[in-house]
Amino acid sequence: DDSGIIEKEQIGVVLDFTSADQIKTTLLKIDGLIKKPEEFKKKIRSIAEKYRSFAIAEKIYREIYN
Repeated sequence: DDSGIIEKEQIGVVLDFTSADQIKTTLLKIDGLIKKPEEFKKKIRSIAEKYRSFAIAEKIYREIYN
């Protein structure tokens, strides 16, 4: 679940539009994340490789089709 990964790894925010207070909190979190763009970029890439690498996909497809 991408939303769970995003929250767990703190690489973004999952928007909750149910209250104005929640939106403000979310915007503050986004602001904090983008203050160090190079550091943030490296962290996102690392997490993407961990959860969405081609090696993972290849392994799953081999399990399905073998």
